[in-house]
Amino acid sequence: MALPAIYSLSPETLELIFGQFCLHCQGECLNPTPIDCSINGAEQGDGSSSSYSLDRHALFSLCLVSQRLSDIARPILYHEFAPGYGDSGRSTVYAWDRRLTSFMRTVAKRPELGRLVKRVYKHHFLTKNLDVGDAMHALDEAARGMGHDLSHAWMLRIQRGFGENPMWLSFLSSLLETEKLLKHPDLQGSLKSREELTQKQRRWLAAELMSTVIAQLPNLDHLSLCVLPYGPGDCAPPSALEVLGISSLRLKTVDIALDASDIDMGFNLEIRLRGLLRWSQQLTTINLHKCSATFSLVPILSLPRLSNIRMTETRIGEASLESLLTSSQDLRTFSYEAAYSDSWKESLNGRYHFQSFHAINALGRHRETLEFLHLDLRGWDALLATRGTHIPPFPSLKHFTSLQRLFLRVDAIFLNSLESSNDHQALINILPKGIVSLRIGGYFSETFPRLANALLGLADAVMSQKHNEERQFPHLSEIQCDFTPMMDKWGISKVLGVAGIRFLYGDSGS
Repeated sequence: MALPAIYSLSPETLELIFGQFCLHCQGECLNPTPIDCSINGAEQGDGSSSSYSLDRHALFSLCLVSQRLSDIARPILYHEFAPGYGDSGRSTVYAWDRRLTSFMRTVAKRPELGRLVKRVYKHHFLTKNLDVGDAMHALDEAARGMGHDLSHAWMLRIQRGFGENPMWLSFLSSLLETEKLLKHPDLQGSLKSREELTQKQRRWLAAELMSTVIAQLPNLDHLSLCVLPYGPGDCAPPSALEVLGISSLRLKTVDIALDASDIDMGFNLEIRLRGLLRWSQQLTTINLHKCSATFSLVPILSLPRLSNIRMTETRIGEASLESLLTSSQDLRTFSYEAAYSDSWKESLNGRYHFQSFHAINALGRHRETLEFLHLDLRGWDALLATRGTHIPPFPSLKHFTSLQRLFLRVDAIFLNSLESSNDHQALINILPKGIVSLRIGGYFSETFPRLANALLGLADAVMSQKHNEERQFPHLSEIQCDFTPMMDKWGISKVLGVAGIRFLYGDSGS
């Protein structure tokens, strides 16, 4: 009997095909997506099977077909552990219980599979209904799989303290008593009362599980956390890693996203991740969703290889911004989209937000390396101005010698600058010489004539220097604006086209 056609394909071709069921192989690690993104373009239905789990099941099924297909599919299957990724967490038919502990046991028994894992996405649903006995068994097996005794490791933490929360350490002590009961079947009748944990204790236990998972995966380079507003503190206590023999991590990308609809909520990066980041000296990228504060302790955490920072729906003050940017030595990408609500016009809720000129000043330390800047403060500059805060004109970016791609809001460009014939020079005075792509977002209704004059002035500057050796913007090739019919009436696209600049419409969502 002839073999199925799939067996005629080369291993390399099969890897490419099977990789379509893997986020890591698809390059999702390089292109961070929103917390509620759709997988494969199909929106997740509440009553439908998890779209992510369907891809996992496809790879699992391939492992059962034959040894040849299994040898190719299994490494791809274990590239990642990401239940609930994107909007697949909305599925109400997906069973979350014991998924994490089952994964830990598998890696404990098959450490070679743990070495294949490159990415972990931990949704808070994974630890929502923890069973204490199951969690302790998983922690014990994982520790033994790494050559450690859990009781000895935790006693070391309790005795030395390591500067951790005494209540947390006391909780570990009580868990050790639970472990003794688990090991003696004749005493397990008294275990039930010990399983009634408070919400805080459950989150501490979840943090212990997460720390152990990280320790089990020596080649993990991308960690994503979907968290609740009120967590236990550090998701990976430093001592939890240290007593398991971990002194450094190979993490290159860390994402942390708050799963909360209340726009007033946010997480504190220092409380959530400082301990983990302390061990992650190879980290290059941080993606934060709904962050409310960064680092406040002195000295500021140093992340020498950090080159990309992306923040969405975030509201932080000048000090938090400064501390985060100080942690990097040669930042190349900075993308910031502020959380903003019209209701804050009545009250700032005790929160302060940095202004555009604060960001440019703080980024000045990276003026020779920054290549991409996306600065969208929504209505914050305007709101603070209405409350009497002095808002200086938008600073020049000409000293940013490597900056090539730029996003600005139209109100940031013109806020607090008097309307005059100088509008013709507005963009010319801001843009750096090496700019390649400019994107402008926001509401154009009131500022459109000023923006139009600025764009026409920019086109004139490019054309007037077209034959000079020292052109002002020799690499500018593309400008994109949020759509407005007025653009066509002013002939902006045609004028820019004559200057050799492609003009596009887009939607920044701002």
